[in-house]
Amino acid sequence: MQELLDKVGGFVENSSISGSTYYTEDGEPKLDDRYASYRLRVPSAKFDEFMDSAGQLGNVTDRGTNVDNITSQYYDTDARLTSYQVQYDRLLALMEKAERMEDILAIENQLTQVRYQIESLETTLRGWQNQVDYSTVNITIREVVRYTPAAKLSFFQRLANAFSGSLRSFGHWLENSSFSIIYALPYLVLLAVLWLIARKFFPKLRVKKPKLSFRKKSFEEVPPHDPSDDKPL
Repeated sequence: MQELLDKVGGFVENSSISGSTYYTEDGEPKLDDRYASYRLRVPSAKFDEFMDSAGQLGNVTDRGTNVDNITSQYYDTDARLTSYQVQYDRLLALMEKAERMEDILAIENQLTQVRYQIESLETTLRGWQNQVDYSTVNITIREVVRYTPAAKLSFFQRLANAFSGSLRSFGHWLENSSFSIIYALPYLVLLAVLWLIARKFFPKLRVKKPKLSFRKKSFEEVPPHDPSDDKPL
């Protein structure tokens, strides 16, 4: 990246790098979201050349271009600057003719205010001119251990990838859950001890078992009806 900047005459305005790379017990590299951000200033005449060359340094996943049109703002600010400069020259002429002290102090006060406006507008115009001469390029680079070009996969390959990805996610969930349980284990033991102590000294906290009661019903057995016992009237 620095070689490309030197080639086109650009420079790094701001940069930051975060994340780290470490290795597991099996010797496999594992990334901790390592990435770098750069804010570059490139001469506008070399912008397309730089972007084409920078795109060959890695796999570009996202790219965008934005242009701000400040033409009207630039000419409006330049006209205001000219007006203040004319006003400043007139105040200088009045200063040479002033004789009374109060007039001199009043003119000096106006000169100070007009001079402040002139310097502010000149700073704005210089900033815009710098933006016109140089383009701003924001680049974010993420580290990839093994880059594999994207290939068209069949239905069964996508199905297998989805199943293996699901298994990996489930394994990561089990791993994280086990660590969470281990971290929380001392607190759980402490809560259990406090609960046992509370139950011992505060019997009302014990759960009372409901008493079950049964009602006995008494009934008289009636022998079955025999038709031969029926007597005619």
